[in-house]
Formats: sequence, structure tokens, C-alpha cells
Amino acid sequence: MKLLRTLAIGLCTWLAVLTGVHAFPDRPITLVNAFPPGGASDVFARLLAQGMSEILNQNVVVSNRTGGGGSIGTTSAARAEPDGYTLMFAMPATHAILPHMMARLPYDPVKDFSPVSLVTTIDYALVLNPNVKAGNLAEFVRLLKQNPGKYSFGSAGNGSETHLMGEMLRSKTGVEILHVPYRGTGPALTAVVAGEVQFMLTPITAALPFVPTGQLRPIATIATARSQLLPSIPTIAEAGLPDFALKSWMAVFAPAGTPPAVINRLNEAIVKSVKSDKMKTRFNELGGDPVGGSPDELRVFLRGELSKYGALVTGAGVKAE
Repeated sequence: MKLLRTLAIGLCTWLAVLTGVHAFPDRPITLVNAFPPGGASDVFARLLAQGMSEILNQNVVVSNRTGGGGSIGTTSAARAEPDGYTLMFAMPATHAILPHMMARLPYDPVKDFSPVSLVTTIDYALVLNPNVKAGNLAEFVRLLKQNPGKYSFGSAGNGSETHLMGEMLRSKTGVEILHVPYRGTGPALTAVVAGEVQFMLTPITAALPFVPTGQLRPIATIATARSQLLPSIPTIAEAGLPDFALKSWMAVFAPAGTPPAVINRLNEAIVKSVKSDKMKTRFNELGGDPVGGSPDELRVFLRGELSKYGALVTGAGVKAE
């Protein structure tokens, strides 16, 4: 009798574990975004959350946990229970830039997270205030070289992708330009429109509302092929500056130690979502290229991004404020 009871308990435990895996998720999932509502990351996070919710038949809720240049929200995700119910919506700022800027970052982007899937890559554009007397990249670089230190570029903040892209332009062309950080991409673009600064490297989508009105003039896209959103604008390589390869990206990570079966379920949901025709259309309209991919592919990708941004941060001497 005792043996039968032991076997019965063991069988029930095994069934409970098996059922738990297959039932995942049985409650809402939180997708942490370390930046404020309304920005590009928030728009893409909410799109992904909607797509995942439909596939998983469970709510996926975006939680904006801001502060510390992205470190606060990212730290909270790293320290969450590794059960798949708290995920991190990561970007270069959180997982490839801050690790090189902050000596005592509260999390490790590799050790404290399990990769789930790359979601999208996003192309950038070099945009000028319309009063800048340059019609193309060659003319613009020539103008900067003729006026060292007299032209400035805006960014979304110290150490942001938009800042480091400006530093890459400085490095690749040898121009002397001034960096002016703002509190986000929106305020920085507004400053370019107002003429407070003369140019910016910005996500294409963020600049689009200002292009038809002539408030901003794009002269190159930071992309491997011409953008569907700005088809008449040459890529930066076409414009004469090759090897300027830097894209923004967004990816999903789970806390380290999340069970492989849960990671696989989440990966399937993300890939299916971003590969759907509806999601492809929405991502493309926003300047994003839906990617998807395996956890291993994201692991390798992150290593490359850490190396790339590390060289940029070190070369520019950027430190956390």
C-alpha cells in the first residue's frame, strides 16, 4: 500500500510538471520596457505584446520602468523570477552600450539573461536643418571640414545610439563637430527643426513627420538598401561613406535560469508573430525590419553588438553622467 501511494504521488508530481510546461502561460506576462511610453521602443513593444497575446491566448502587458538610462527597468527584469512571466524588451542601450559606460552596472547583459529572440532591426537617417547649405553627403562633409567646431548634432542623450552614430560619423570623416544631448529623440529632432543644432542621425520613423513639410532634409539612410519610407534617399554607402554599419535593434530576453521549454514556447510565439503578414506590414510602416530567430542566434548577435558598441564607447570616451 505504501509503495502504491508513493508511486501515485510520484505520478501526480510528474503530471503536474508536464501539465505546467504545456499550460504555459496560465497568467499574464509582463514585457519590461526600460524607456518611456510614446517612443519607438514603446510602439514596437506594444505591437509585439499584441501579437504574442493572440498566439499565446494570454495577455502580454508592457510595463515601462524608466530611469538610469535604461538600467532601472533592465535590472528589475534581470532579478525577476525566471519563470517566463517577466521578459525584457532589450535594445542596444540596455544590453550593448550601458555595460561599457557604467563601471558598476547592476546587471550583466550576458550572465543575467537568457536570449529568447531578436524582434526587429531599425534603419536610421542623417537629417539636416533645411538651412544647412548641403544637398548631399559629400557637400555636407565638405561643409563640416571647412567649418571645424561650428556645427552641432543632437542626440537622445549621452551614450545613446543617436549619440554614438554621431561619433561614428566624426570618426569616419575626420570632421570636428559638437554633441548636444537632449532628453529623448523627440526633443532632439525638435531642436534640429528649430535650428538649435544643425543635424542628427535618427530612426527614420521619428523623422518622417518633418520631411514632407520641409522641416527636415534627409540626405542619407544608414541602411544596406534604400528604405521603402524614403526611396529617393541614397544609403550612406551610396552617398560615399561605406562601412558605416550600425542599426538599432530590439530583442526579447528572459531572466537567466528560465526553463528551456518556456524559452522555446516564447520564441515560437515571437517568431510567429513578427513573421505574420499583418505584423510585417506594421513593422515596415514604422521603419522596422521584422527578424525573429533562435535563442542561439540572438546570443551570438549580442556578443557582436557588445564588441561593436564597446569600441565606439571607448573611442568616443563616453561615460555615464
